[in-house]
Amino acid sequence: MKKIDKNQLDLFGPQVWYEYLLIISPDKEVSNAITLRKQKVNSLIGEGVYLNSTAHISLLEFLHTEHEMILKRLKDILSKQKSFYVKLNGAAFFEPSPESKTLYIRVAEKLAIQRLTDQLKDGIGRGKKANPHLTIAGGISSKNHQIINSDLAQFKYEGEFVCKGITVLRRLKETPAAVWDFKVELPFGILITEKGKI
Repeated sequence: MKKIDKNQLDLFGPQVWYEYLLIISPDKEVSNAITLRKQKVNSLIGEGVYLNSTAHISLLEFLHTEHEMILKRLKDILSKQKSFYVKLNGAAFFEPSPESKTLYIRVAEKLAIQRLTDQLKDGIGRGKKANPHLTIAGGISSKNHQIINSDLAQFKYEGEFVCKGITVLRRLKETPAAVWDFKVELPFGILITEKGKI
């Protein structure tokens, strides 16, 4: 067997790995409502890191090296996707770790989002699926959780918006958090024109 010369130059260069995040971006009305609730959290506990994050529902995250191929596959999948309503109802907490809690808005009906996520994962062939929710603030300590939870009703939100596509975010692997170097909106192929009609 021929030995591989480790000093030999790779004519194609090293593979570049990208981290991708696929999200649903709500409309302006919902985004403004989430921003208002972020500001309320900040006024209560003063941990304002989350103020810089835009409102979104995470779908899928994965690593890949072939950027153009990923975009093509996503466009093919979404060309057959019909837009749908996303209903939001109520505020709640979940705990990524014992020391950290996340305040979020519930997605009332998750089935359409879950089906979309499954199609995206099947088409790409990889990825970690997210539990559909709309984050207000993360990294909340147990002490501050008690402060917010004592008046959780003020963070409650009920509403809906039409999901007409997804947002693709990309950054180099192991890039500092929240530094995305690429963003593109990809629309669905079949859009709702009136409620309940295509």
